[in-house]
Amino acid sequence: MPLGAVKTFPYELVKTELQSGDVLFLYSDGFPELFNENKELLGFEKVKDEFYKVGTETPNSIIKKLKSVVENWKGKMEINDDITFVIVKKK
Repeated sequence: MPLGAVKTFPYELVKTELQSGDVLFLYSDGFPELFNENKELLGFEKVKDEFYKVGTETPNSIIKKLKSVVENWKGKMEINDDITFVIVKKK
């Protein structure tokens, strides 16, 4: 459910504390729903795999490498949805 789209949706509030070195990765649905030239979705599993490859790097490096994943995956396909990344890394 998109955050804030339905006022009565029973969103669950969860609190956690980030420890030194932890990374919070937020992204819009356009990333896992990105199609390649074979009409295959990138998918949540591949998003997770790609993030695990770069998650220990700096936030700028993580975003740069994830943007590269987008470019390599889509090939010559047009991007039909927004793709937004937010990386929060605790020192």
